[in-house]
Amino acid sequence: MKQKLLLIFMLLFTVNSVQLSAQWMPTSGPYPQDVKKVVQRGLYLYALTDSFSETRITYSSNGGFSWKNLYSSVGLSFNSIGAKGGVIMTCNDTDVYRSNNHGLTWLKCSSNLKTISQNATINSLQMFGNTAYVLTTNGVYKSVDNGSSWIMLNSSWSTNVLSLAVSDSTIYVGTKTNGIYRSLNGGQSWNNYYAGVLLDVNALTIFDGKVFAGTKTGLYYSLNDGVVWTLSNITNDISSFCIKNIDIFASCSDGGGVLKYTSDTTFAWQPVNTGLANTIVNSLAVSDTFLYAATADRVWKRPLNQLIFYNILLTANPPNGGILNGSGSFPYGTEKDVIATPYPNWEFKEWTENGTVVLLDSMFSIVLYDDLNWTANFNLVNGIENNNVENSVQVYPNPTQDQVILKTNANWKGKQFIVLDRMGKVVGEGIIENETTPISLQGFAPGHYFIHVANEFRQGFKILKK
Repeated sequence: MKQKLLLIFMLLFTVNSVQLSAQWMPTSGPYPQDVKKVVQRGLYLYALTDSFSETRITYSSNGGFSWKNLYSSVGLSFNSIGAKGGVIMTCNDTDVYRSNNHGLTWLKCSSNLKTISQNATINSLQMFGNTAYVLTTNGVYKSVDNGSSWIMLNSSWSTNVLSLAVSDSTIYVGTKTNGIYRSLNGGQSWNNYYAGVLLDVNALTIFDGKVFAGTKTGLYYSLNDGVVWTLSNITNDISSFCIKNIDIFASCSDGGGVLKYTSDTTFAWQPVNTGLANTIVNSLAVSDTFLYAATADRVWKRPLNQLIFYNILLTANPPNGGILNGSGSFPYGTEKDVIATPYPNWEFKEWTENGTVVLLDSMFSIVLYDDLNWTANFNLVNGIENNNVENSVQVYPNPTQDQVILKTNANWKGKQFIVLDRMGKVVGEGIIENETTPISLQGFAPGHYFIHVANEFRQGFKILKK
Protein backbone atom coordinates (compact mmCIF):
# COMPACT_ATOMS: atom_id res chain seq x y z
CA MET A 1 0.00 0.00 0.00
CA LYS A 2 2.82 2.39 0.89
CA GLN A 3 4.49 1.59 -2.43
CA LYS A 4 1.26 2.41 -4.32
CA LEU A 5 0.88 5.71 -2.47
CA LEU A 6 4.50 6.56 -3.18
CA LEU A 7 4.02 5.77 -6.86
CA ILE A 8 0.88 7.95 -7.03
CA PHE A 9 2.73 10.79 -5.31
CA MET A 10 5.62 10.50 -7.76
CA LEU A 11 3.24 10.57 -10.71
CA LEU A 12 1.44 13.62 -9.36
CA PHE A 13 4.74 15.35 -8.69
CA THR A 14 5.89 14.57 -12.24
CA VAL A 15 2.67 15.93 -13.79
CA ASN A 16 2.81 19.09 -11.68
CA SER A 17 6.48 19.57 -12.51
CA VAL A 18 5.73 19.31 -16.22
CA GLN A 19 2.88 21.82 -15.91
CA LEU A 20 4.97 24.24 -13.89
CA SER A 21 7.87 24.11 -16.35
CA ALA A 22 5.58 24.40 -19.39
CA GLN A 23 4.93 27.93 -20.51
CA TRP A 24 1.47 27.13 -21.91
CA MET A 25 -0.86 25.71 -19.26
CA PRO A 26 -4.10 23.76 -19.79
CA THR A 27 -7.23 25.18 -18.24
CA SER A 28 -9.73 22.73 -16.77
CA GLY A 29 -11.82 22.66 -19.93
CA PRO A 30 -14.13 22.73 -21.63
CA TYR A 31 -12.85 19.15 -21.93
CA PRO A 32 -12.79 17.03 -23.97
CA GLN A 33 -14.29 19.44 -26.47
CA ASP A 34 -13.28 20.99 -29.77
CA VAL A 35 -13.22 24.67 -28.76
CA LYS A 36 -14.20 26.66 -31.82
CA LYS A 37 -13.85 30.11 -30.29
CA VAL A 38 -12.80 31.77 -27.04
CA VAL A 39 -13.75 35.34 -26.07
CA GLN A 40 -12.60 37.38 -23.07
CA ARG A 41 -14.75 40.22 -21.74
CA GLY A 42 -14.36 41.80 -18.31
CA LEU A 43 -14.24 39.11 -15.64
CA TYR A 44 -15.51 36.38 -17.95
CA LEU A 45 -13.97 33.98 -20.43
CA TYR A 46 -16.46 32.48 -22.89
CA ALA A 47 -15.91 29.35 -24.97
CA LEU A 48 -17.93 27.91 -27.84
CA THR A 49 -17.51 24.16 -28.23
CA ASP A 50 -18.83 21.60 -30.68
CA SER A 51 -18.42 17.90 -30.02
CA PHE A 52 -20.51 14.77 -30.51
CA SER A 53 -23.25 16.79 -32.29
CA GLU A 54 -23.70 18.98 -29.21
CA THR A 55 -22.95 22.71 -29.13
CA ARG A 56 -22.13 24.32 -25.80
CA ILE A 57 -21.47 27.86 -24.62
CA THR A 58 -19.51 27.78 -21.39
CA TYR A 59 -17.85 30.44 -19.28
CA SER A 60 -15.18 30.82 -16.63
CA SER A 61 -14.90 33.64 -14.10
CA ASN A 62 -11.53 32.51 -12.70
CA GLY A 63 -9.19 32.36 -15.66
CA GLY A 64 -10.16 28.85 -16.74
CA PHE A 65 -9.77 27.15 -13.37
CA SER A 66 -13.39 26.01 -13.63
CA TRP A 67 -16.08 26.23 -16.32
CA LYS A 68 -19.87 26.48 -16.15
CA ASN A 69 -22.45 25.78 -18.82
CA LEU A 70 -24.46 28.70 -20.23
CA TYR A 71 -26.23 27.00 -23.10
CA SER A 72 -26.27 23.61 -24.80
CA SER A 73 -28.14 22.32 -27.82
CA VAL A 74 -28.28 18.96 -29.55
CA GLY A 75 -28.61 19.11 -33.32
CA LEU A 76 -28.22 22.93 -33.50
CA SER A 77 -24.62 23.85 -34.32
CA PHE A 78 -23.43 27.36 -33.48
CA ASN A 79 -20.46 28.79 -35.31
CA SER A 80 -19.48 31.97 -33.43
CA ILE A 81 -19.84 33.93 -30.20
CA GLY A 82 -19.30 37.55 -29.16
CA ALA A 83 -19.73 39.50 -25.93
CA LYS A 84 -19.80 43.10 -24.74
CA GLY A 85 -20.73 44.25 -21.27
CA GLY A 86 -23.57 42.01 -20.08
CA VAL A 87 -24.68 41.04 -23.60
CA ILE A 88 -23.69 37.73 -25.21
CA MET A 89 -24.45 37.03 -28.86
CA THR A 90 -24.09 33.84 -30.86
CA CYS A 91 -25.24 32.50 -34.21
CA ASN A 92 -25.76 29.40 -36.28
CA ASP A 93 -26.16 29.12 -40.04
CA THR A 94 -29.56 30.78 -40.05
CA ASP A 95 -30.14 32.85 -36.90
CA VAL A 96 -28.57 35.20 -34.35
CA TYR A 97 -29.29 34.83 -30.63
CA ARG A 98 -28.80 37.25 -27.76
CA SER A 99 -28.74 36.96 -23.97
CA ASN A 100 -29.00 40.03 -21.75
CA ASN A 101 -28.76 38.09 -18.48
CA HIS A 102 -25.56 36.10 -18.81
CA GLY A 103 -27.10 33.12 -20.53
CA LEU A 104 -30.19 32.58 -18.37
CA THR A 105 -32.50 33.24 -21.30
CA TRP A 106 -31.88 33.64 -25.03
CA LEU A 107 -33.71 35.72 -27.63
CA LYS A 108 -33.66 35.17 -31.38
CA CYS A 109 -32.78 38.53 -32.95
CA SER A 110 -32.47 38.03 -36.67
CA SER A 111 -35.96 38.48 -38.09
CA ASN A 112 -35.19 41.42 -40.36
CA LEU A 113 -31.70 40.02 -41.03
CA LYS A 114 -33.24 37.05 -42.83
CA THR A 115 -35.36 39.39 -44.93
CA ILE A 116 -32.63 41.76 -46.08
CA SER A 117 -30.03 39.01 -46.53
CA GLN A 118 -32.47 36.85 -48.50
CA ASN A 119 -31.84 33.99 -46.10
CA ALA A 120 -28.10 33.96 -46.72
CA THR A 121 -26.06 31.47 -44.70
CA ILE A 122 -24.37 33.04 -41.67
CA ASN A 123 -20.65 32.27 -41.46
CA SER A 124 -19.76 34.09 -38.22
CA LEU A 125 -20.46 36.97 -35.88
CA GLN A 126 -17.98 39.60 -34.72
CA MET A 127 -18.29 42.48 -32.28
CA PHE A 128 -16.29 45.72 -32.40
CA GLY A 129 -17.16 48.13 -29.61
CA ASN A 130 -20.94 48.55 -29.51
CA THR A 131 -21.49 47.21 -33.02
CA ALA A 132 -22.24 43.61 -33.99
CA TYR A 133 -21.40 42.37 -37.49
CA VAL A 134 -22.73 39.25 -39.17
CA LEU A 135 -20.68 37.78 -42.02
CA THR A 136 -22.72 35.83 -44.55
CA THR A 137 -22.49 34.15 -47.93
CA ASN A 138 -23.71 37.32 -49.63
CA GLY A 139 -22.12 40.12 -47.59
CA VAL A 140 -21.85 41.96 -44.27
CA TYR A 141 -24.64 43.17 -41.98
CA LYS A 142 -24.32 45.30 -38.87
CA SER A 143 -26.41 46.12 -35.83
CA VAL A 144 -25.90 48.89 -33.28
CA ASP A 145 -28.79 47.79 -31.03
CA ASN A 146 -27.71 44.28 -30.00
CA GLY A 147 -29.34 42.61 -33.00
CA SER A 148 -32.79 44.19 -32.82
CA SER A 149 -32.28 45.61 -36.32
CA TRP A 150 -29.71 45.06 -39.07
CA ILE A 151 -28.50 46.98 -42.11
CA MET A 152 -26.52 45.77 -45.11
CA LEU A 153 -23.08 47.29 -45.64
CA ASN A 154 -22.30 45.99 -49.12
CA SER A 155 -25.14 47.09 -51.35
CA SER A 156 -22.77 47.42 -54.32
CA TRP A 157 -21.42 43.87 -54.24
CA SER A 158 -22.28 40.38 -53.05
CA THR A 159 -19.88 37.60 -52.09
CA ASN A 160 -19.07 35.02 -49.43
CA VAL A 161 -17.53 36.90 -46.46
CA LEU A 162 -15.27 35.10 -43.98
CA SER A 163 -13.56 37.86 -41.94
CA LEU A 164 -13.72 41.50 -40.91
CA ALA A 165 -11.53 44.21 -39.39
CA VAL A 166 -12.78 47.62 -38.26
CA SER A 167 -10.94 50.79 -37.19
CA ASP A 168 -13.13 53.88 -36.84
CA SER A 169 -14.74 54.34 -40.27
CA THR A 170 -12.30 52.01 -42.06
CA ILE A 171 -13.57 48.49 -42.73
CA TYR A 172 -11.73 45.57 -44.33
CA VAL A 173 -13.66 42.49 -45.46
CA GLY A 174 -12.01 39.17 -46.29
CA THR A 175 -13.79 36.85 -48.71
CA LYS A 176 -13.60 33.26 -49.88
CA THR A 177 -12.83 33.91 -53.57
CA ASN A 178 -12.90 37.69 -54.18
CA GLY A 179 -9.88 38.87 -52.22
CA ILE A 180 -10.33 41.83 -49.89
CA TYR A 181 -12.78 44.73 -49.90
CA ARG A 182 -11.97 48.05 -48.20
CA SER A 183 -14.20 50.94 -47.22
CA LEU A 184 -12.89 54.23 -45.81
CA ASN A 185 -16.35 55.64 -45.00
CA GLY A 186 -18.08 53.03 -42.87
CA GLY A 187 -19.31 50.92 -45.80
CA GLN A 188 -20.80 53.62 -48.04
CA SER A 189 -18.32 52.85 -50.85
CA TRP A 190 -15.82 50.04 -51.43
CA ASN A 191 -12.65 49.12 -53.31
CA ASN A 192 -11.75 45.52 -54.16
CA TYR A 193 -8.17 44.19 -54.17
CA TYR A 194 -6.60 40.86 -55.17
CA ALA A 195 -9.85 39.25 -56.29
CA GLY A 196 -9.14 35.66 -57.28
CA VAL A 197 -5.62 35.88 -55.82
CA LEU A 198 -6.17 36.05 -52.06
CA LEU A 199 -8.47 33.13 -51.32
CA ASP A 200 -10.09 31.95 -48.09
CA VAL A 201 -9.25 35.07 -46.06
CA ASN A 202 -10.24 33.67 -42.66
CA ALA A 203 -8.82 36.48 -40.46
CA LEU A 204 -8.07 40.20 -40.74
CA THR A 205 -6.66 42.79 -38.36
CA ILE A 206 -5.41 46.38 -38.43
CA PHE A 207 -2.25 46.95 -36.42
CA ASP A 208 0.09 49.94 -36.15
CA GLY A 209 -0.56 51.28 -39.65
CA LYS A 210 -0.41 47.81 -41.21
CA VAL A 211 -3.12 45.37 -42.24
CA PHE A 212 -2.66 41.61 -41.80
CA ALA A 213 -4.67 38.92 -43.58
CA GLY A 214 -4.73 35.27 -42.57
CA THR A 215 -5.59 32.76 -45.30
CA LYS A 216 -5.52 28.98 -45.67
CA THR A 217 -2.19 29.23 -47.46
CA GLY A 218 -0.37 31.86 -45.42
CA LEU A 219 -0.21 35.17 -43.60
CA TYR A 220 -0.10 38.34 -45.71
CA TYR A 221 0.53 41.97 -44.85
CA SER A 222 -0.15 45.34 -46.50
CA LEU A 223 1.68 48.61 -45.85
CA ASN A 224 -0.52 50.80 -48.06
CA ASP A 225 -4.08 50.35 -46.78
CA GLY A 226 -4.75 47.04 -48.49
CA VAL A 227 -3.78 48.01 -52.04
CA VAL A 228 -0.73 45.69 -52.25
CA TRP A 229 -0.34 42.46 -50.26
CA THR A 230 2.86 40.52 -49.55
CA LEU A 231 3.23 37.00 -48.18
CA SER A 232 5.15 36.86 -44.88
CA ASN A 233 7.37 34.00 -43.70
CA ILE A 234 4.27 32.07 -42.57
CA THR A 235 2.44 29.62 -44.89
CA ASN A 236 0.16 28.06 -42.26
CA ASP A 237 -3.65 28.12 -42.24
CA ILE A 238 -4.36 31.22 -40.14
CA SER A 239 -7.59 31.17 -38.11
CA SER A 240 -7.49 34.38 -36.01
CA PHE A 241 -5.52 37.39 -34.78
CA CYS A 242 -5.28 38.84 -31.29
CA ILE A 243 -3.78 42.20 -30.26
CA LYS A 244 -2.50 43.27 -26.84
CA ASN A 245 -1.18 46.84 -26.66
CA ILE A 246 1.73 46.91 -29.12
CA ASP A 247 1.95 43.14 -29.70
CA ILE A 248 0.02 40.92 -32.09
CA PHE A 249 -0.51 37.15 -32.15
CA ALA A 250 -1.97 34.75 -34.74
CA SER A 251 -3.43 31.25 -34.43
CA CYS A 252 -3.01 28.35 -36.85
CA SER A 253 -5.75 25.76 -37.35
CA ASP A 254 -3.46 23.34 -39.22
CA GLY A 255 -1.23 22.47 -36.26
CA GLY A 256 1.06 25.49 -36.37
CA GLY A 257 -0.04 26.64 -32.92
CA VAL A 258 0.37 30.27 -31.92
CA LEU A 259 2.58 32.85 -33.68
CA LYS A 260 3.94 36.19 -32.49
CA TYR A 261 4.81 39.11 -34.75
CA THR A 262 8.49 39.91 -34.17
CA SER A 263 9.84 42.36 -36.72
CA ASP A 264 8.75 45.57 -38.45
CA THR A 265 11.82 45.20 -40.67
CA THR A 266 11.30 41.72 -42.09
CA PHE A 267 7.60 41.45 -41.12
CA ALA A 268 8.39 38.04 -39.68
CA TRP A 269 6.48 35.85 -37.21
CA GLN A 270 7.71 33.10 -34.94
CA PRO A 271 5.96 30.27 -33.06
CA VAL A 272 5.48 30.57 -29.29
CA ASN A 273 4.29 27.03 -28.60
CA THR A 274 6.42 25.85 -25.68
CA GLY A 275 4.21 23.60 -23.57
CA LEU A 276 1.21 23.78 -25.93
CA ALA A 277 0.25 20.10 -26.26
CA ASN A 278 -2.44 20.71 -28.88
CA THR A 279 -1.30 23.05 -31.64
CA ILE A 280 -4.57 23.01 -33.61
CA VAL A 281 -5.67 26.49 -32.52
CA ASN A 282 -9.02 27.85 -33.68
CA SER A 283 -8.95 31.28 -32.02
CA LEU A 284 -7.22 33.48 -29.45
CA ALA A 285 -8.31 35.82 -26.66
CA VAL A 286 -6.38 38.00 -24.24
CA SER A 287 -6.88 39.40 -20.74
CA ASP A 288 -4.67 41.68 -18.66
CA THR A 289 -2.53 38.73 -17.59
CA PHE A 290 -3.00 35.79 -19.99
CA LEU A 291 -3.18 34.86 -23.66
CA TYR A 292 -5.82 32.17 -24.23
CA ALA A 293 -5.86 29.63 -27.08
CA ALA A 294 -8.96 27.69 -28.15
CA THR A 295 -7.67 24.31 -29.32
CA ALA A 296 -9.11 21.02 -30.52
CA ASP A 297 -9.26 19.66 -26.95
CA ARG A 298 -9.64 22.58 -24.50
CA VAL A 299 -8.65 26.18 -23.74
CA TRP A 300 -4.98 26.75 -22.93
CA LYS A 301 -3.41 29.85 -21.40
CA ARG A 302 0.01 31.44 -21.15
CA PRO A 303 1.16 34.37 -18.96
CA LEU A 304 1.74 37.54 -20.95
CA ASN A 305 4.97 38.22 -19.06
CA GLN A 306 6.42 35.19 -20.88
CA LEU A 307 5.35 36.48 -24.27
CA ILE A 308 5.57 40.27 -24.23
CA PHE A 309 8.62 42.37 -23.42
CA TYR A 310 8.83 46.15 -23.38
CA ASN A 311 11.87 48.39 -23.65
CA ILE A 312 12.91 51.29 -21.45
CA LEU A 313 15.24 53.57 -23.38
CA LEU A 314 16.67 56.47 -21.37
CA THR A 315 18.79 59.31 -22.76
CA ALA A 316 20.74 61.91 -20.79
CA ASN A 317 20.74 65.47 -22.13
CA PRO A 318 23.55 66.44 -22.18
CA PRO A 319 25.29 63.01 -22.02
CA ASN A 320 27.69 64.24 -19.31
CA GLY A 321 24.87 65.65 -17.17
CA GLY A 322 24.16 62.55 -15.12
CA ILE A 323 23.77 58.80 -14.82
CA LEU A 324 20.51 57.00 -15.64
CA ASN A 325 19.30 53.72 -14.13
CA GLY A 326 16.42 51.58 -15.36
CA SER A 327 17.11 50.99 -19.07
CA GLY A 328 16.57 47.54 -20.56
CA SER A 329 14.01 45.05 -21.83
CA PHE A 330 11.50 43.74 -19.29
CA PRO A 331 8.46 41.39 -19.22
CA TYR A 332 4.93 42.73 -19.60
CA GLY A 333 3.61 44.11 -16.31
CA THR A 334 7.02 44.53 -14.65
CA GLU A 335 7.26 47.33 -12.08
CA LYS A 336 10.52 49.18 -12.64
CA ASP A 337 12.28 52.02 -10.81
CA VAL A 338 13.82 54.68 -13.05
CA ILE A 339 16.36 57.14 -11.59
CA ALA A 340 18.27 60.11 -12.97
CA THR A 341 21.26 61.10 -10.80
CA PRO A 342 23.20 64.24 -11.79
CA TYR A 343 26.98 64.24 -12.02
CA PRO A 344 29.02 66.74 -9.96
CA ASN A 345 28.16 70.36 -10.78
CA TRP A 346 24.93 69.33 -12.54
CA GLU A 347 21.29 69.27 -11.43
CA PHE A 348 18.31 67.31 -12.72
CA LYS A 349 15.68 69.42 -14.48
CA GLU A 350 12.92 67.25 -16.01
CA TRP A 351 11.95 64.18 -18.04
CA THR A 352 10.72 64.77 -21.60
CA GLU A 353 9.22 62.61 -24.33
CA ASN A 354 9.61 63.85 -27.88
CA GLY A 355 10.37 67.30 -26.47
CA THR A 356 7.30 67.43 -24.19
CA VAL A 357 7.78 67.63 -20.43
CA VAL A 358 6.24 64.53 -18.80
CA LEU A 359 7.67 64.49 -15.24
CA LEU A 360 9.64 66.73 -12.89
CA ASP A 361 10.73 64.08 -10.36
CA SER A 362 14.13 62.53 -10.97
CA MET A 363 12.97 59.13 -9.65
CA PHE A 364 9.74 57.29 -10.48
CA SER A 365 8.27 53.77 -10.70
CA ILE A 366 6.38 52.48 -13.72
CA VAL A 367 4.44 49.30 -14.54
CA LEU A 368 5.32 48.38 -18.12
CA TYR A 369 2.44 47.99 -20.56
CA ASP A 370 4.24 49.78 -23.39
CA ASP A 371 7.70 50.91 -24.46
CA LEU A 372 9.18 53.94 -22.67
CA ASN A 373 11.55 56.34 -24.43
CA TRP A 374 12.31 59.34 -22.23
CA THR A 375 15.06 61.94 -21.98
CA ALA A 376 16.45 63.17 -18.66
CA ASN A 377 17.46 66.82 -18.93
CA PHE A 378 20.16 68.31 -16.70
CA ASN A 379 21.34 71.88 -16.00
CA LEU A 380 24.90 72.91 -15.21
CA VAL A 381 25.24 74.47 -11.74
CA ASN A 382 27.56 77.50 -11.57
CA GLY A 383 27.67 78.04 -7.83
CA ILE A 384 26.44 76.79 -4.49
CA GLU A 385 24.19 79.53 -3.13
CA ASN A 386 25.47 82.54 -5.06
CA ASN A 387 28.51 83.51 -7.07
CA ASN A 388 30.08 85.34 -4.08
CA VAL A 389 30.54 82.15 -2.08
CA GLU A 390 33.70 80.19 -2.75
CA ASN A 391 32.66 76.62 -3.50
CA SER A 392 35.91 74.73 -3.21
CA VAL A 393 35.12 71.12 -2.24
CA GLN A 394 37.24 68.00 -2.58
CA VAL A 395 36.56 64.33 -1.92
CA TYR A 396 39.46 61.88 -1.58
CA PRO A 397 40.80 59.23 -1.89
CA ASN A 398 38.90 58.09 -4.97
CA PRO A 399 38.74 55.10 -5.48
CA THR A 400 38.61 54.16 -1.82
CA GLN A 401 38.19 51.20 0.48
CA ASP A 402 36.20 52.16 3.59
CA GLN A 403 36.31 55.95 3.96
CA VAL A 404 36.56 59.24 2.08
CA ILE A 405 37.44 62.72 3.29
CA LEU A 406 35.16 65.63 2.42
CA LYS A 407 37.42 68.73 2.38
CA THR A 408 35.78 72.16 2.34
CA ASN A 409 36.41 75.71 3.57
CA ALA A 410 34.69 77.73 6.29
CA ASN A 411 31.81 78.72 3.98
CA TRP A 412 30.50 75.12 4.12
CA LYS A 413 30.33 74.73 7.90
CA GLY A 414 26.88 73.65 9.09
CA LYS A 415 25.71 72.48 5.68
CA GLN A 416 24.40 68.96 5.07
CA PHE A 417 25.80 66.18 2.88
CA ILE A 418 24.17 62.95 1.70
CA VAL A 419 25.47 59.73 0.16
CA LEU A 420 23.45 58.06 -2.62
CA ASP A 421 23.87 54.62 -4.15
CA ARG A 422 23.52 54.01 -7.90
CA MET A 423 19.74 53.67 -7.58
CA GLY A 424 19.47 57.12 -5.98
CA LYS A 425 18.73 55.77 -2.50
CA VAL A 426 20.11 57.75 0.44
CA VAL A 427 22.53 55.45 2.28
CA GLY A 428 24.29 58.05 4.44
CA GLU A 429 24.05 61.68 5.61
CA GLY A 430 25.60 64.17 7.99
CA ILE A 431 26.58 67.79 8.78
CA ILE A 432 29.83 69.47 7.77
CA GLU A 433 31.37 70.65 11.05
CA ASN A 434 35.03 71.09 10.07
CA GLU A 435 37.09 71.72 6.99
CA THR A 436 37.79 67.98 6.79
CA THR A 437 34.87 65.61 7.36
CA PRO A 438 35.42 61.82 7.30
CA ILE A 439 32.63 59.82 5.67
CA SER A 440 32.57 56.11 6.45
CA LEU A 441 31.69 53.62 3.72
CA GLN A 442 32.17 50.56 5.89
CA GLY A 443 29.58 47.88 5.17
CA PHE A 444 28.74 49.36 1.78
CA ALA A 445 28.82 47.02 -1.22
CA PRO A 446 31.54 47.72 -3.80
CA GLY A 447 30.44 50.05 -6.57
CA HIS A 448 29.76 53.69 -7.40
CA TYR A 449 28.29 56.16 -4.90
CA PHE A 450 27.46 59.85 -5.06
CA ILE A 451 28.20 62.41 -2.34
CA HIS A 452 26.09 65.55 -2.62
CA VAL A 453 26.49 68.68 -0.55
CA ALA A 454 24.27 71.68 0.27
CA ASN A 455 22.17 73.96 -1.93
CA GLU A 456 19.55 71.33 -2.83
CA PHE A 457 22.46 68.88 -3.06
CA ARG A 458 23.39 70.06 -6.54
CA GLN A 459 27.12 69.97 -5.82
CA GLY A 460 28.10 66.29 -6.06
CA PHE A 461 30.95 63.85 -6.44
CA LYS A 462 31.02 60.36 -7.90
CA ILE A 463 33.24 57.92 -5.98
CA LEU A 464 34.16 54.28 -6.40
CA LYS A 465 34.27 51.92 -3.43
CA LYS A 466 36.46 48.89 -4.09
